[in-house]
Amino acid sequence: MTNMKRICISLPEDLNRRVLNLRKRDRFIRCSYAEIVRTALELGLTALGDNQVDDDGGDAEAKEKFLNG
Repeated sequence: MTNMKRICISLPEDLNRRVLNLRKRDRFIRCSYAEIVRTALELGLTALGDNQVDDDGGDAEAKEKFLNG
């Protein structure tokens, strides 16, 4: 068993539906719901540029784009 922190979050119905629809793809067909959410979160953070951090632990440009569209 891995040593991961357990958390609980509430997802809007549309996000829940999108996660469930990912299960229909070959890439995710054998994945648990949690594995799909972890993968999506990791890909999203990478897309936001989580490797380049500013003073409060995030990429300022990506954060600005994310918050303001």
